[in-house]
Amino acid sequence: FLLRHRIESGISVMVCLTATVAAIWFALGEEAALLGGTGALCVSIVDQPGRLAGKQYVFLAATVAASLVALLAGLAQASPWALGAVIAAMSAGFGLATAYGRPAMTLGISTVLSLVLGLAAPAAGPRGVVLHSGLFALGGACYALLALAAARLLERHTQRMFAR
Repeated sequence: FLLRHRIESGISVMVCLTATVAAIWFALGEEAALLGGTGALCVSIVDQPGRLAGKQYVFLAATVAASLVALLAGLAQASPWALGAVIAAMSAGFGLATAYGRPAMTLGISTVLSLVLGLAAPAAGPRGVVLHSGLFALGGACYALLALAAARLLERHTQRMFAR
């Protein structure tokens, strides 16, 4: 009972992730759905229970940051020095972000996950990396839009639950 808002938030995340992957799958195919799903997964980390005000900025920041880091990781795969620089910059940025508390920490975790997933993608040349990053960003943006719609739909219920 005490963790009810976490359970409802988890169900909302599951529904939005599933809808995002399904929509991309039907529109662009299986491989695109996998790449879009990873973007949606990274952005879903910042989807925390709470007020609707300000969520759009958090989702925008997560989508842009995760997509940019995935792009940089993909482009840097060919050079150990470039890859080391991307990892060092990402690590320093995440370390500095923890000073801003929980909202910034979820954003940092989202970008670290996108770095790991960007490194796991097979090297596909610059054109392929840009395409992969675009699909990654598409998935993140689709998830963000669905999550914002769900948050708006459930806003009154969320306010009542947090007021108790």
